[in-house]
Amino acid sequence: MRGVCILRISWSFSRLQICLSLTAASLLGGSAFAQTTYGLQGLFNTGISPAGGLLAQGSADTHWFHLVNIRGLSLWLNTPLANSSTYPFPNWLADGPSSQWLAPSADQSTGSNPGTYYYQTVFDMTGLDRSTANLSLSFASDDAVQSITLNGNDLGITGGTFTGLSAAQNITSGFVSGLNTLQVAVNNAGAAANPTGFRAEVSSGHFAVEGARRQNANRLLPNIPGRSAS
Repeated sequence: MRGVCILRISWSFSRLQICLSLTAASLLGGSAFAQTTYGLQGLFNTGISPAGGLLAQGSADTHWFHLVNIRGLSLWLNTPLANSSTYPFPNWLADGPSSQWLAPSADQSTGSNPGTYYYQTVFDMTGLDRSTANLSLSFASDDAVQSITLNGNDLGITGGTFTGLSAAQNITSGFVSGLNTLQVAVNNAGAAANPTGFRAEVSSGHFAVEGARRQNANRLLPNIPGRSAS
């Protein structure tokens, strides 16, 4: 999307929710690196706090952003948690234990206008070999996900329901060195306002740390409580 002003509120790289396996399977200089588990900077399930637990109701997700238009200006803002004490719950998959629903506004009991809603998150691959990257993404949505892009490249992933998480979708291409942007477009169908939301879990990933890049591993954080198992 061109002409978009990106505003990220309370951005934090201080902790991670998702643990990604960093595996060096090749031999360099006659020795092999053992498998090591690190956290990848900036990548979280939806509805997770910087400390790795579920966010409290009434909070906004500071790792996943949604696109809003204010007086003709497009902004990426922290995404509210959907209020789980009102409709469309319990029709929607219950929150927890590893993720929660996000929505354009917390109260979806009266819904949101029909249209396309965009969510995105940013993670850091500085010092990692992107040619070995593999992320596994599961999601739920209301209505359906109409596209998922990585750094602007359409991954061909669509669908989703509000009653359960999708089968794991493997992402093996489109990564870049440095910051990577994963963006999801959710279509809210219908002729009148109705509930819409999105929820995601990144269950695993594998990245080789090459010989010269291994020195950068000290910028990666160790496992933290509440993460998804790799």
